[in-house]
Amino acid sequence: MMDEPTLETQTNTLGEAMRSYRSFQFPGIDMLCDWREFTSAKQAQSAARQKGVPGVLSELYGVTNWDFDFRGHKLQGDWQAALGVTVRVPHLSWVSMNGEAKRDYPASFNYQSPWYQEYPYVEDHFARVALALTRGEPVVRVGVVHPIESYWLHWGDRENTQAIREEMDRRFLGLCGWLLRGLMDFDYISESTLPGLCDMAEINAGGFPVGAARYRVIIVPALETIRKTTLDRLEAFRKAGGRIIFLGDAPQYAEAIPDDRAGKLLAGSETVPFERLPILEALGDVREIDIRDGSGAGVEHLLYQLREEGDSRWLFIAHADSPANPDIPRGDLIQIRVRGTWTPVLYDTVNGEIAPLDAGAGDGWTIISRPLYEHDSLLIRLNKPLPGDSSQRSCPTTPPALVTSVFGTDGRRTRPVAPPCTCFPLPVPVTLHEPNALLLDMAE
Repeated sequence: MMDEPTLETQTNTLGEAMRSYRSFQFPGIDMLCDWREFTSAKQAQSAARQKGVPGVLSELYGVTNWDFDFRGHKLQGDWQAALGVTVRVPHLSWVSMNGEAKRDYPASFNYQSPWYQEYPYVEDHFARVALALTRGEPVVRVGVVHPIESYWLHWGDRENTQAIREEMDRRFLGLCGWLLRGLMDFDYISESTLPGLCDMAEINAGGFPVGAARYRVIIVPALETIRKTTLDRLEAFRKAGGRIIFLGDAPQYAEAIPDDRAGKLLAGSETVPFERLPILEALGDVREIDIRDGSGAGVEHLLYQLREEGDSRWLFIAHADSPANPDIPRGDLIQIRVRGTWTPVLYDTVNGEIAPLDAGAGDGWTIISRPLYEHDSLLIRLNKPLPGDSSQRSCPTTPPALVTSVFGTDGRRTRPVAPPCTCFPLPVPVTLHEPNALLLDMAE
């Protein structure tokens, strides 16, 4: 497993993370301290997609202290699931409680913790998520040429190179964050592995093939040097009518030798400033997902993964960040726009229930309104509507999560429950199982 989120840490430790993933049967990462290292996860996810393996392995929950509760477990697992993690290795389970080091890490997932028998509440959720996110094929339209080899040109003493290296890392982290938080999924393309994964005979206007993946748009992110083998394939893609977007200037070097081939390629391609809004606007025609908050503004705190299985799709949405105060619930009524016409079904991964979702349509998009709180995630199956299907309608009195069935480990419905559009116009009685009690959160 690898955990090298910046160009500096990769170069210092192993040169390039994606090149090393060639030898991994299952790419993996290690996430400590509840950090958000999107580049680490995205590099592994890109390699997994291009290798055609069903996801990424992650060791998670390490160094999260003793007060890291089930909410934190879910949030950390959710964002990683959105970025491709399907195999989880929780840290850790003790053999014994002997040793001072046992105080440094989170509570044991074994019998030493009083809550260990309740942990299926978390693991069942992730089992259901992984069931959906290992089906079908990922829907990803954008490939980004990884800038690590341009960074190598400036790997030297800090006195002379630190400023430029910090700027390159700022751009590396910035572009990843802009795309992911802008709900524009992408994969990194490693120049070192590209020749073995991209057959030039298969390049056409419909896509740029990289192993099991195929991209409609290729982004060249302000590189200084580029490999000739990469230029060969980009030139073939451009000649076939494919889209190439240069962020800023073209590379001045080919394999660290002055060369104007990239400049000629830029002249026949698109050029966009290295800025968030112009980049996202340039990719608007390949956007599959758009999410707005209650005010109508685009969100920047959610991540997603979209997969296609036959005539249906699976959409998983998760929070990118931890809440400022997890004890004060905050929610919003979000509007999810999905390109195409779909009949959405909510798969509740916490309790296993399935419910149809009301949806509208407009301008070629399916529109779903859904309340979302800061510890929530959403798994939605998007089915092609049947002839005469009227599911895309307005039903304002319908609670948003009415149960129609429950799904088991195979993803199939197992029992019918209540029909949709049930409402309660009059008050209904509420009975408490036990008297109200004041719970002591911490006793001293």
